[in-house]
Amino acid sequence: MSGEGLLIAQIDAGEVRDMRVSLPMRVVHDENGTAGFLDRQGSVTLPRVPEAGGVALEGPLTVRVRASARPVLRYGFEDPGALRLDLPLVAPAMTAAVEGGMPLRIALGSTVGMVKARIVEGRGGAVVRVTTEAIDIAPADEADGEPDGIALAGVALEVQASTHGDAVLLDRIVVSADRMTDRAKAVRFSPLRAEGLATRTPSGALAFTASFGGANGAFVLDAKGVHDLARGTGRADIRLYPLVFVPGGLQPVDLSPAAAAILRNASGKVSLEGAVEWPGRDVPPDNPLTLTVEDLAFTGSLGTVSGLTGAVGLSSIDPITTLDGQVLTATGIDVGVPIAEPAV
Repeated sequence: MSGEGLLIAQIDAGEVRDMRVSLPMRVVHDENGTAGFLDRQGSVTLPRVPEAGGVALEGPLTVRVRASARPVLRYGFEDPGALRLDLPLVAPAMTAAVEGGMPLRIALGSTVGMVKARIVEGRGGAVVRVTTEAIDIAPADEADGEPDGIALAGVALEVQASTHGDAVLLDRIVVSADRMTDRAKAVRFSPLRAEGLATRTPSGALAFTASFGGANGAFVLDAKGVHDLARGTGRADIRLYPLVFVPGGLQPVDLSPAAAAILRNASGKVSLEGAVEWPGRDVPPDNPLTLTVEDLAFTGSLGTVSGLTGAVGLSSIDPITTLDGQVLTATGIDVGVPIAEPAV
């Protein structure tokens, strides 16, 4: 047999209060279970969106549930005792705040996606897969200064979450972006592609890996680390694979517009490896971020340099400052007066 009706619910459960669900659902029953079909668009409205993993969406939020020829709700069938949801969604542009040691403001463009959930005896998990045209990530206090942060375009996001008592925990996050750009007024890096994976550790932190690459394939930077959602603190080990600069080929300005004034007509090899911590801009002393140069030659605002070789550990990345007592050597420097084999 079958029936049809408008499903409207008032829910008061922990942090989710007065959630309103409007699903014009056609329900079909048989001996194997119950299935619900959405022949017309429905909606889910939350006056206040519950915080999850230190991330709070600004409410109210109304998400549209698209009509579908496939069942959006199933009970029984191949999974006795379980309620399964498959909801095709359209979400409007929204803003989220990330609290903790590194407060952020995240603006998401309009989003389409799918929510798949399984609930058994009030406990369950969900997978959310969405795509959005744009995401802007900026410091929460950006309004007090110049633009900063990054912008992502062509974003695909998958989030897995599960319930533990009254809490909703993030278990796994997979993200990729076709284009990542610097929002700072003085652009620090050229557009990159990005992808990352994060999983929840037994302590509740997120262990992550990430990779960033330039459009020309010459720039590849990998990161691996842990972020504590509750405290907003984290650490990552960074590795920039060696860059080989060639006159008429790859140049520093291709990777960073800010490099144009100090590194022109470059040749030689550059790599970067070490760790960074947040919040703050200091580099951990046990594994400082270290820039290694091999036979680097260039022309810049300070003159012409050739054969520059050595390693420089950084104590801060914004602004860039170096550790004390480090030495670079070169075959020559010309600042108007030629200097042979200097030690810097």
